[in-house]
Amino acid sequence: MTAAKLNGRVALLGPQSRTASLTSALKKLGAEGPFGVITAGWRDAEGEIDTLTEHLGKPVIDLALYERVEDIFASDPSLFAAHRERQDKLKQLQRLYRVRLKAGAEACYRLMRRKEDTELLKPQLRAAISQLRALDRFHARQLAGMHASFDASIRPAERTTVRRHRQELEQQLRDLGTVLIAGGHVAVLASRLRLLGMADLLATHPLAGWSAGAMLLTRQLVLFHDRAPQGRREPELLDVGLGRARGIIALPAASQRLDIDSREHLTLMARRFAPARCMTLDDGAWMAMSDDVLVGAAGVRRIRRTGSLAKVKAHA
Repeated sequence: MTAAKLNGRVALLGPQSRTASLTSALKKLGAEGPFGVITAGWRDAEGEIDTLTEHLGKPVIDLALYERVEDIFASDPSLFAAHRERQDKLKQLQRLYRVRLKAGAEACYRLMRRKEDTELLKPQLRAAISQLRALDRFHARQLAGMHASFDASIRPAERTTVRRHRQELEQQLRDLGTVLIAGGHVAVLASRLRLLGMADLLATHPLAGWSAGAMLLTRQLVLFHDRAPQGRREPELLDVGLGRARGIIALPAASQRLDIDSREHLTLMARRFAPARCMTLDDGAWMAMSDDVLVGAAGVRRIRRTGSLAKVKAHA
């Protein structure tokens, strides 16, 4: 992180496809223009921001991160090959993590359904959940080690094309206020932001993100989908985000992607990721924070340790 003071203003939003709530969140955030936007998660649709510009009623500058990284890869084949190898290893690591995660979560669910004496059962369940939490920490260290090894051996920041694009972005950001991060493919977003050093470049800017963009504003990128075509998967730690919304697990489109009627499933999520708070971000939902204090919210719900959902309200 650079020496610049980290801007504490951040807004997390659910999908904007049906109910656009961005202007409400930006108003509560006290966000200023000119606005920049990161649409790298849209990949081939990057730059198609007419609807966003119309909604805001103000000019929006696309920072073109996906296009920039494609230019970097085309100009530096050895970097592209190393990056692809790293991404392949990350996928393998994720598959191995899922093997242990599935077994550990199943043990927790089976314990939740047992009928033995409560005083005997409680410490067993706590221990099983602690093992899941330890697995998440182990996986996080594995991910961090892989990223650190890549940076140490490949030195992307010293590559000519990477350095040029970072300098261009730094110059471009000097003239911008709030930066918006759109949804899309969260893994693509994360890898593009990391390669271009965006955590440092965005440090002094208020940020607002929706869907996958909201996830990127947190520290722990948690994938979740109870209704995936390939079958239900336990929530899994994918990577590390920008860490600007501290202590939050962002769950966009939770009503469509989570089995919110399963108390044991939600209970395990809340207890496993505590002290971070699991927040649902459905269509039209948003939350705005300033220096980790919630200053505005609408439609956001927190998953309690009991598996119930509580409406999130801003501080008076």
